[in-house]
Amino acid sequence: MKRIFRFFIFQLLLLNAINTEAQLVVVVKNIQEIKGNIIYGIYDKAEYFLSYDKQFMVDTIPVTGNNQKLIFDSIPPGIYGISLFQDLNSDGEMEKNFIGYPLEPFGFSQNIRPVFRAPRFKDAAVSYTGEYLELEIYLID
Repeated sequence: MKRIFRFFIFQLLLLNAINTEAQLVVVVKNIQEIKGNIIYGIYDKAEYFLSYDKQFMVDTIPVTGNNQKLIFDSIPPGIYGISLFQDLNSDGEMEKNFIGYPLEPFGFSQNIRPVFRAPRFKDAAVSYTGEYLELEIYLID
Protein backbone atom coordinates (compact mmCIF):
# COMPACT_ATOMS: atom_id res chain seq x y z
CA MET A 1 0.00 0.00 0.00
CA LYS A 2 2.84 2.41 0.85
CA ARG A 3 4.44 1.62 -2.48
CA ILE A 4 1.25 2.51 -4.40
CA PHE A 5 0.84 5.69 -2.37
CA ARG A 6 4.44 6.74 -3.12
CA PHE A 7 3.90 5.98 -6.80
CA PHE A 8 0.83 8.28 -6.92
CA ILE A 9 2.65 11.04 -5.03
CA PHE A 10 5.57 10.73 -7.48
CA GLN A 11 3.16 10.93 -10.44
CA LEU A 12 1.46 14.04 -9.02
CA LEU A 13 4.81 15.75 -8.43
CA LEU A 14 5.97 14.84 -11.92
CA LEU A 15 2.75 16.11 -13.49
CA ASN A 16 3.02 19.37 -11.53
CA ALA A 17 6.64 19.84 -12.65
CA ILE A 18 5.66 19.28 -16.27
CA ASN A 19 2.78 21.74 -16.07
CA THR A 20 4.87 24.55 -14.56
CA GLU A 21 7.34 24.25 -17.44
CA ALA A 22 4.57 24.56 -20.05
CA GLN A 23 4.31 28.31 -19.95
CA LEU A 24 4.33 31.12 -22.42
CA VAL A 25 5.75 34.20 -20.72
CA VAL A 26 5.57 37.64 -22.30
CA VAL A 27 7.69 40.39 -20.75
CA VAL A 28 6.48 43.86 -21.73
CA LYS A 29 9.42 46.26 -21.66
CA ASN A 30 10.00 49.97 -22.15
CA ILE A 31 7.05 51.05 -20.00
CA GLN A 32 7.73 54.75 -19.46
CA GLU A 33 4.80 55.65 -17.20
CA ILE A 34 3.62 53.35 -14.44
CA LYS A 35 -0.07 53.96 -14.88
CA GLY A 36 -3.07 52.56 -16.69
CA ASN A 37 -3.37 49.02 -17.99
CA ILE A 38 -1.81 46.67 -20.49
CA ILE A 39 -4.46 45.34 -22.85
CA TYR A 40 -3.30 42.35 -24.86
CA GLY A 41 -4.71 40.11 -27.53
CA ILE A 42 -3.34 36.74 -28.55
CA TYR A 43 -4.37 35.60 -32.02
CA ASP A 44 -4.24 32.09 -33.43
CA LYS A 45 -5.63 32.81 -36.91
CA ALA A 46 -4.14 35.17 -39.51
CA GLU A 47 -7.54 36.36 -40.73
CA TYR A 48 -8.45 37.66 -37.25
CA PHE A 49 -5.12 39.33 -36.41
CA LEU A 50 -5.69 42.76 -34.82
CA SER A 51 -9.47 42.34 -34.74
CA TYR A 52 -11.21 43.59 -31.60
CA ASP A 53 -13.55 40.65 -31.18
CA LYS A 54 -11.92 37.47 -32.52
CA GLN A 55 -8.85 37.01 -30.37
CA PHE A 56 -7.86 33.59 -29.06
CA MET A 57 -7.32 35.29 -25.71
CA VAL A 58 -7.72 38.87 -24.53
CA ASP A 59 -7.34 40.50 -21.14
CA THR A 60 -6.44 43.67 -19.27
CA ILE A 61 -3.91 43.86 -16.45
CA PRO A 62 -2.83 46.88 -14.39
CA VAL A 63 0.63 48.33 -14.97
CA THR A 64 2.76 47.83 -11.85
CA GLY A 65 6.30 48.51 -13.05
CA ASN A 66 8.63 49.36 -15.94
CA ASN A 67 8.58 45.72 -17.01
CA GLN A 68 5.33 43.78 -16.92
CA LYS A 69 5.27 40.00 -17.00
CA LEU A 70 2.31 38.13 -18.51
CA ILE A 71 2.26 34.39 -17.75
CA PHE A 72 0.08 31.96 -19.70
CA ASP A 73 -0.21 28.38 -18.44
CA SER A 74 -2.97 26.97 -20.59
CA ILE A 75 -2.06 27.80 -24.17
CA PRO A 76 -1.85 24.81 -26.50
CA PRO A 77 1.04 24.49 -28.97
CA GLY A 78 0.54 26.53 -32.12
CA ILE A 79 1.40 29.67 -34.06
CA TYR A 80 0.37 32.92 -32.36
CA GLY A 81 0.57 36.65 -32.92
CA ILE A 82 0.43 38.99 -29.94
CA SER A 83 -0.58 42.61 -29.93
CA LEU A 84 -0.78 44.85 -26.89
CA PHE A 85 -0.92 48.45 -25.82
CA GLN A 86 -0.66 50.50 -22.66
CA ASP A 87 -4.04 52.06 -22.01
CA LEU A 88 -2.71 55.15 -20.22
CA ASN A 89 -6.12 56.67 -19.46
CA SER A 90 -7.77 53.30 -18.61
CA ASP A 91 -10.69 53.86 -20.97
CA GLY A 92 -10.34 50.44 -22.63
CA GLU A 93 -9.60 51.86 -26.07
CA MET A 94 -6.49 52.67 -28.08
CA GLU A 95 -6.25 56.43 -28.60
CA LYS A 96 -5.26 57.30 -32.19
CA ASN A 97 -4.46 60.46 -34.14
CA PHE A 98 -6.41 61.68 -37.18
CA ILE A 99 -4.64 59.24 -39.54
CA GLY A 100 -5.12 56.27 -37.20
CA TYR A 101 -1.62 56.06 -35.68
CA PRO A 102 -1.65 55.04 -32.00
CA LEU A 103 -1.16 57.78 -29.42
CA GLU A 104 -0.61 55.27 -26.59
CA PRO A 105 2.41 52.93 -26.34
CA PHE A 106 1.92 49.66 -28.24
CA GLY A 107 3.84 46.57 -29.30
CA PHE A 108 3.71 43.26 -31.15
CA SER A 109 5.33 39.88 -30.90
CA GLN A 110 8.57 39.73 -32.91
CA ASN A 111 8.84 43.45 -32.01
CA ILE A 112 7.43 44.50 -35.36
CA ARG A 113 7.63 48.27 -35.85
CA PRO A 114 4.94 49.26 -38.34
CA VAL A 115 5.86 52.02 -40.77
CA PHE A 116 3.13 52.61 -43.32
CA ARG A 117 0.64 49.90 -42.37
CA ALA A 118 -0.41 47.65 -39.52
CA PRO A 119 1.67 44.49 -39.21
CA ARG A 120 0.44 41.23 -40.66
CA PHE A 121 0.05 38.01 -38.70
CA LYS A 122 3.01 36.41 -40.51
CA ASP A 123 5.23 39.33 -39.37
CA ALA A 124 4.34 38.84 -35.71
CA ALA A 125 3.93 35.05 -35.71
CA VAL A 126 5.61 33.06 -32.94
CA SER A 127 5.77 29.29 -32.81
CA TYR A 128 4.90 27.91 -29.38
CA THR A 129 5.70 24.22 -28.87
CA GLY A 130 4.02 23.88 -25.49
CA GLU A 131 7.30 24.11 -23.60
CA TYR A 132 8.54 27.12 -21.65
CA LEU A 133 8.99 30.13 -23.93
CA GLU A 134 9.76 33.70 -22.87
CA LEU A 135 9.20 36.58 -25.27
CA GLU A 136 10.03 40.25 -24.86
CA ILE A 137 7.82 42.90 -26.39
CA TYR A 138 9.13 46.47 -26.33
CA LEU A 139 6.51 49.19 -26.27
CA ILE A 140 6.70 51.77 -29.03
CA ASP A 141 5.90 55.33 -27.99
